[in-house]
Amino acid sequence: SKLYRALEKCPTAAFAYCDYYEQRVKGKKRRISLEGNVFLGTAAGGFLYRRSWLIKYGCFDVSLTGLDFYAFPEYDLLMKMFQDGHSVAYVPKPLWTYVRHQSNFTILNNQKMEKGKKIFRSRHGGYLPPIRY
Repeated sequence: SKLYRALEKCPTAAFAYCDYYEQRVKGKKRRISLEGNVFLGTAAGGFLYRRSWLIKYGCFDVSLTGLDFYAFPEYDLLMKMFQDGHSVAYVPKPLWTYVRHQSNFTILNNQKMEKGKKIFRSRHGGYLPPIRY
């Protein structure tokens, strides 16, 4: 509801996003702030997109995931929106928790991640946001 209210306050925003907590299975919970750079965290949660923009951009491009690579379809969608100059609404509160564990994709297979980064760069003119994993 907080993300929804943020979109209501900013009618030109393509999406709203928030901070989150990151929890390791055997560790302390820490706050991850995405203020000023949405790419510094995981874009898998804590986002609310306007339906009209998802229809325009086609949601996540499923061709960016495969058995041997992961090319960040969620960041690809954000890049499309940013390249078109859309504004965003930011909620500076952690509204969800990301639990890191040994089964997380980003921990399990670094080769898939590196292959995905190359695909992402080729799609976006060599640019790769400062993705934090």
